[in-house]
Amino acid sequence: MDEEVLARARPILEEIALCDHCLGRLFLEVDGRDNEDRGKKIRRALGKGEPKECVLCGGLFRKADEIAWRAAKELIKYDVKTIVVSSSVPKDILRREEEIWKKYEIKQSESIKKDINRSVGKKLAEIGPWKYDPETPEAKVVVHIDGTTRVEITPIYITGILLSSTLPKSEVRKLIKTAAEAIFGAEDVRIRVKGWKEGIKFVIEVKKPIHRHVSVELLEKAVTEAAGQEFLKIYGNVSAHEARSFLEGA
Repeated sequence: MDEEVLARARPILEEIALCDHCLGRLFLEVDGRDNEDRGKKIRRALGKGEPKECVLCGGLFRKADEIAWRAAKELIKYDVKTIVVSSSVPKDILRREEEIWKKYEIKQSESIKKDINRSVGKKLAEIGPWKYDPETPEAKVVVHIDGTTRVEITPIYITGILLSSTLPKSEVRKLIKTAAEAIFGAEDVRIRVKGWKEGIKFVIEVKKPIHRHVSVELLEKAVTEAAGQEFLKIYGNVSAHEARSFLEGA
């Protein structure tokens, strides 16, 4: 172990109660499999024991497996293939971390939030079939500093156009909403339009869908059969941004 690293780590261990994980995060230059491994190597070299409580994470990293499994039990209820992990850390802890960086002149480190996101995300990838995708996630797992989690399912946005119809608009909305709820297994379906006339564009927003990867052709067919006439054309799934742009261009 580099003596310069040990010289900088010694006062930190003597003055602050940090777990191996949070200690290792302060010394990214140390060779190790991960932050916990770095922390263990430093602590072992200095002959120090690990404290029962950590002033930064409060023991969260020791519960990473438990946290990931809890989130997985919620994720498995939904047909999602891509996820992202986010964390909610109180400002006082983030401020305390920055104070440590400044006091001990830490040059190479990473934030506790980034560490939590990666650690739990890695465990989730080991548990289930989910691919980590920060660009187009179908679900977001929010990890709180106390170890609790919240799973946020990304809504589905479906674009389409309303053709000529003799049905009143209230009936049109009801038909689309009922069919979408049944096909996607959702309890909250919202339909947005810009005006109401022949050829008008619309967006169907399906919140917390249980069945996600379903062909939109099924939705179009179900609505047509229920109405007894073909009065809409569905284009396909789009992002939230694309949905807004679609309506704004109507």
